[in-house]
Amino acid sequence: MVACNASPSPSTSPPPETAETGLLPLPTPQDVPPTFTPSGPEIIDTPTTIPTRPPQPTEIPDTPIPFDDVVVTARVRIPAISYDRRLEGNIGSELIFVDETAGKGQFRARQAVILIELQQVLEELVLAPVPDGCDQCVDLEVTFPLEEIEFRGWLQDPILLASLENLFSITLGPHFSPDAVAGLRRTASPYAPSQTLEVQNNGTVHIWQANQDAVVASFEASEMLTTAVSQTINTAFQSQYAASCEGVPIETLMLKSESGGVQTITIACPAFAIPLPMHDLYVQFDRLMGEVVLDAIPAPETGIPLTAVLQYEREDNVSLLVDYQGGMSLVDAAGTLITDTLSIEQITTLTTPLIENGMVSLGLTTFASEEENTAVLLIRGPQGLYDGAWIETQTIPELEPLNSFVDNYLNIPSEDSSDESEEGGTPEPTSETPTAPPAETAVPTATATP
Repeated sequence: MVACNASPSPSTSPPPETAETGLLPLPTPQDVPPTFTPSGPEIIDTPTTIPTRPPQPTEIPDTPIPFDDVVVTARVRIPAISYDRRLEGNIGSELIFVDETAGKGQFRARQAVILIELQQVLEELVLAPVPDGCDQCVDLEVTFPLEEIEFRGWLQDPILLASLENLFSITLGPHFSPDAVAGLRRTASPYAPSQTLEVQNNGTVHIWQANQDAVVASFEASEMLTTAVSQTINTAFQSQYAASCEGVPIETLMLKSESGGVQTITIACPAFAIPLPMHDLYVQFDRLMGEVVLDAIPAPETGIPLTAVLQYEREDNVSLLVDYQGGMSLVDAAGTLITDTLSIEQITTLTTPLIENGMVSLGLTTFASEEENTAVLLIRGPQGLYDGAWIETQTIPELEPLNSFVDNYLNIPSEDSSDESEEGGTPEPTSETPTAPPAETAVPTATATP
């Protein structure tokens, strides 16, 4: 009973006011812990390193780079034609070219690409010995001074042969021996490799080709060639004769006069450019070089044959062609071919007045004109190739002698002969008029724009 009458425990009996008001009990306040505040960065006093000795200067070597030291030499000899040319390359990418025969040289800077390629090719080159007594063979001597390597032998690689010949010719000029009185060098073209021909003062002819390992031909000059040389070397020419043609090589003609003076003449597209005083010699050179050329393909025909001194295409489809030896080919409108041989006097009589009176002129204006011309005349004269074009030729008085010459072969009566026929006279055919075989036809001439 005492237990029942005891007062309730404070934890189990709410205060009287809470029970009476119905409010929720509030939590007992707790002590709030203090807020954490980070401290500032800790600075550690680090002592400065003091060098034990002062800094030493960087040593720069005072030995200069030996740019002038030669790294490779290549010397090419062909004793038969007195060919002796040498090149040297140094560390500074400089090339020196020397013509030992002529005693001249050329210097080229910044040639690193050529020098590197040349070294790579020569380092891998294997040469056979030069045959005993072969003065016409290409003899190559190679030296690498820094590696103390040296070898010599017969150069037979066609690509290297052509490359060296071209490199020497570009820098030192075409080679002609001291005994040469006339010569022609022809650069490579899409149709043939580079070739050189020379005639020496003793009458010997040498022909060599850039990609061949020896001189391809040596022989005695014919009487016709000797005559052409003697008639041409003392004639004064311009320094250049050129026309614009596609795919033609650049050529160099050398002439040494009897007094020792040398002319060097540049030629391009000779069929349309070379003058009459040079024509005979050049045509013979061209024929000889064509007979021995190797690795060549036929070149396209030009609008006028190289051998021609006169070409006349008339509006009535009659064509006349005369070559440098006087050979005449006349084709009538039906295609019948008539041939004959003319004298120099006949050719001069036909051509000289037309040049002097201005009917034909230099400049190849016929090919540059946009007009439709039906008659074209080309004449090789003292300064080059002269041309003229017309729509109608029969009414031009200056062309009457040429037209009469052609009509005489075709048996076409002129106005004068018609009058004589009416009076009872009958013109007699000249003994120079040949009878053409009916089966022969003319070969069409391919046209080209110079």
